[in-house]
Amino acid sequence: MGTGAICRPYDALVVRRRRLLVVFAAAAMVGVSLATTVIFVGLLLSERATAFAVLYHAAATVTAGHSPYRDLSGVKLNEAFEYLPWVALALSPFTRLPFWIAFHLWVALSGTIAVASAWVLARTLGWRRPWLLAASVAVWEVLWRGLLTGQVDGWLLGLETASILASNKGRYGWAGASALAAALIKPQVMWILPVALLWPALARGRAVRYLAGALGAAAVLLAGPALLHPSLLPQWWGSLAHFSTSIASIQPDLAGLPGLLRFTPASWGLTPSLRDPVTVLIVAAGLVWIVQLFWARPSLRAGGSAAADGDAVWLVSLTLGVWVLVAPYSHSNDLLVLLPLLALVVGLDFEAARESDVLGVLACMVVLPELFLFFNPAQVIGRLSVASLAVAALVIVAHRRSPWRWASGSAAGPTSH
Repeated sequence: MGTGAICRPYDALVVRRRRLLVVFAAAAMVGVSLATTVIFVGLLLSERATAFAVLYHAAATVTAGHSPYRDLSGVKLNEAFEYLPWVALALSPFTRLPFWIAFHLWVALSGTIAVASAWVLARTLGWRRPWLLAASVAVWEVLWRGLLTGQVDGWLLGLETASILASNKGRYGWAGASALAAALIKPQVMWILPVALLWPALARGRAVRYLAGALGAAAVLLAGPALLHPSLLPQWWGSLAHFSTSIASIQPDLAGLPGLLRFTPASWGLTPSLRDPVTVLIVAAGLVWIVQLFWARPSLRAGGSAAADGDAVWLVSLTLGVWVLVAPYSHSNDLLVLLPLLALVVGLDFEAARESDVLGVLACMVVLPELFLFFNPAQVIGRLSVASLAVAALVIVAHRRSPWRWASGSAAGPTSH
């Protein structure tokens, strides 16, 4: 019997074991997600201090003709409304409903938008079974943390997906408008989105149309409220400086690398704040990396092909991932906006999940963001959050599998276009 005949059964056994490992890992990750969601539901059935409560009361205050920006201090800063004025104005229709009805409507809309965005994103990337990504998001505890605490990340994912889809279809005016709208909901997380999407528009000679869409959105969302309530925009800007001083003390579940500084000895005096030199160094390193990605962009494929569209999604998704990694103010629920990058890494229909590095990234993105709940389930927000390690794993593996490394001759090529 030849060596080939011996190797074939051995190779088949290896493939079978790998498939069993993937199936077991997938089942375990679904179990962790469901268990974490059950913990969230148990904690929040009687919890009234949700992020949506802050949004709802700010909208009610603006509707009544008053400022939503209050002078708070200490733990009370968790109740501070720090969004731009247009967000409160946009949510004013919800205040016509009783709070709990408005909250459940908000949860339903946010969840529907997030799951639908996952399906659209999968279709855009060429998945044959887009329901796989949509179903995965539906049981991802990162989504449920955002839903059950009334966060805005479902809407952010929707706008991010809309901007990517519009860019791929050549509708750069709509791409600029939706990207800037996302940035004006959470500037501290999403500012990089309209910047990154400008590059595909430049490559196609549509930068003017893109900028016109972005400026139109800015006029509606910034200038409009400024005309209606001239004092609100300066009040918002003034409130940011006061709120930023609270990040180190009342914001323990940070998703960027600066959040890990809270694990250092207190005698070192390190905090996730732009007043801290280590945090500034982390942010500066991330910005240099982002500039390098933009600078290397001309080496990517250009034109109107599906491959070029995929490269544009990589550019947008990877730069956003790098920023979330180094941002001094992002939270575990904000990992939802990294779904496009995760979808690229796992490949079409999760085909790349059979590879050990991708399977490890999936495990990190499922287990690490809410790991602290299993150690201290009495607290909705805990100081053991290590979401930043999950972001680091995703960004590192994504960069290794991205068109940048592929173009330079690396063996690991892009897994999805």
